[in-house]
Amino acid sequence: MKKYILILTFTTSALFSIQIGIKSDRNISITNQEIQQTIQNMLKRNIKIDKKNAKEYIENNRILANQFIKANKKVPKEKLIDIKLLLEEQLAKEYVKNYQKNRIKIDHETIESYYKTHPDQFIKPKEVEFTAYKFPTFQEALNFYQKNEKNKKGIKVKTSIKGLDPMLQNIIDKTKKHEKTPPIFYNGSFIVFEIDKISPPKKLSLEESRNRIKNILYEKVFFRTRKELVDKIKSGQLND
Repeated sequence: MKKYILILTFTTSALFSIQIGIKSDRNISITNQEIQQTIQNMLKRNIKIDKKNAKEYIENNRILANQFIKANKKVPKEKLIDIKLLLEEQLAKEYVKNYQKNRIKIDHETIESYYKTHPDQFIKPKEVEFTAYKFPTFQEALNFYQKNEKNKKGIKVKTSIKGLDPMLQNIIDKTKKHEKTPPIFYNGSFIVFEIDKISPPKKLSLEESRNRIKNILYEKVFFRTRKELVDKIKSGQLND
C-alpha cells in the first residue's frame, strides 16, 4: 500500500507544480507517452483522435492550467483535496480490478451461459466515422457547406451513434455517407460534419464478447470483493 501512497503524493505535487511544461517562451515539452495516454483516454469516451490532435489537446490544457496557477498564485486547497480523493478512488478501483482478474477465475461454461441468456447485451451499436470542420462564424461555415469545399482540414472522429451528444445524434444519424450537415453551433464554434463511413449494428460473437462478459461478472461482485480486501488489509491478512 505504501507504493500507492507514494504515487499519489508524487502525482498530486507534480500536477500542480508551476513547471507543468510552459517556459517563458511558451515552448511546451510533450512526451510520446502523454500523447498515447490521451489517445487511450479519448477512446474510452468513444472518440478517436490522431497524434497531432492529441498533442494539441494536451498543449492547450497545459497552457490553460499554467495560466490558472499563475493567475491564482497557488491552487485552492479544495482543488488539491478533490484531485487527491479522485486519484485515491481510481487507484482503489484499479487495485480491486487487478485482484479480481488474478484471483477470481471465470470458466468457459459460465461465460457461454451468460452470452446465451443475455443476447441483447452483445450487439455492437451503429457506428459512424465523420470529419468535423470548425468555423468562427456562421457565414464561413455556410459558405463551406454550400460550396461543398474539400480543401479544409478537419478533425476525424469514430464513435457509436449512442456515444454522441444527444443534440447531435438525430442530425448525424439522418445524414448519408459522404454528405455534410448544415452548420451547427456546438461548443462555441460553428461546425459542419461530413459523414465518412457508416457501420450498421452487428451481433458480436462469443469470442468477441468474452472479455466484456468477464468484466460484467467481475463488476457484479466488485463491492463484495472491495469490502473483503479492506477487511483483510485492516486485519493484517493482506500486505501487498
